[in-house]
Amino acid sequence: MLKAVEQLEWSPRRAETAVTAACGLVLCAAAVATDTLGRFLALIAGLGLLAVAAGDILVRPRLRADPAGVASRTFTGRIELPWSQVEAIRVDQRRGVAVRSVLLEIDAGDTLIMLSRRALGADPREVADTLTDLRRATG
Repeated sequence: MLKAVEQLEWSPRRAETAVTAACGLVLCAAAVATDTLGRFLALIAGLGLLAVAAGDILVRPRLRADPAGVASRTFTGRIELPWSQVEAIRVDQRRGVAVRSVLLEIDAGDTLIMLSRRALGADPREVADTLTDLRRATG
């Protein structure tokens, strides 16, 4: 059962963000020591990883929940939903060839928030359980 809570937040783990940024820097530095095509590919990959790390830092927290509802931050703004608008909280699990995807889905009719384990910094199943408990506890 969920104890009295003012606000819960989920964001990418800082260690994963640091490793992503470090790998991006290494790839950008390695671009200097390769041929033209390798330089281009390493630079694109490095800049991509740096962009992901920057997003992790700038768009925090990805998901916030309190007794009033949930809010999700994105690059384009913030989505705020009171619990009365949330129709379903579920976990979407898919398996492909060598790929497994687990996403938290918060469905509010015209609005669908989908967040991965990396974006949440936690297992989407655990976050879904916590959100469901919070939603029940608040009415």
